[in-house]
Amino acid sequence: MKKLIYTLLTVSIIFSACEKEEKEESNSNSNSNSNINITVSNMTGMWEATSLFLDGDNLSSLATIRYWLKADMTIEENYQYNNSTNVYDNTGNWELSGSDLIIEWGTLEKVTYQINSLSNTTASLILVEYLNDSGNIAYSSGSVTLVKQ
Repeated sequence: MKKLIYTLLTVSIIFSACEKEEKEESNSNSNSNSNINITVSNMTGMWEATSLFLDGDNLSSLATIRYWLKADMTIEENYQYNNSTNVYDNTGNWELSGSDLIIEWGTLEKVTYQINSLSNTTASLILVEYLNDSGNIAYSSGSVTLVKQ
């Protein structure tokens, strides 16, 4: 009788552990907005700025702005002003330093953003520093929301 009780108890513990594990796995797979590690491979790709504010100005309302962060640590920026057929390009280099994304444009401007959150499809960045080609502060505040294309 004791063997039967111990066997039933063991089986019930195993089933309850498996059920909990399946629920946790299911929850982790369904949450695509959770933060992921900030790595070069997670940042690499084509991103579109759905929101870009610098010193209170909404630049994303004036143009379509795309960034291509390449695995070779180069970056391309393409922007097209609304109601214009001209596409403007900018190139440079990018790097990660902890949770900071640092961009050095070919125009000698240097921009540092803190990555506030990152998922498989969206990145939220806060401006840390934006220096013009002379090394002076060009913008003192800003933020950008990027959506992976």
